[in-house]
Amino acid sequence: MGAVALGVNPDGRAATVSRSSRLQQPESGWIEDGKVLATITDVLDGISKRMYERIRATDEADPVTQDLLIAVAQEIDKQHWMFQAQR
Repeated sequence: MGAVALGVNPDGRAATVSRSSRLQQPESGWIEDGKVLATITDVLDGISKRMYERIRATDEADPVTQDLLIAVAQEIDKQHWMFQAQR
């Protein structure tokens, strides 16, 4: 509902999400533990930064959506911290 309030028609099809993803893709094959932690930490950092962009974008347009995004961002930040602590 939040996307509609902002005038956005989200396309959640797997092919669209995959094609437009800005997430770092891991190497193929076996990956050593340190590289896995680094990749996950970097991905979570990128997601967090984009979440805060969206939080700012919804400030006036849709405060209910903004509140939901803040809750998600808090969990992403927590996970980022936990993975970063393992590095």
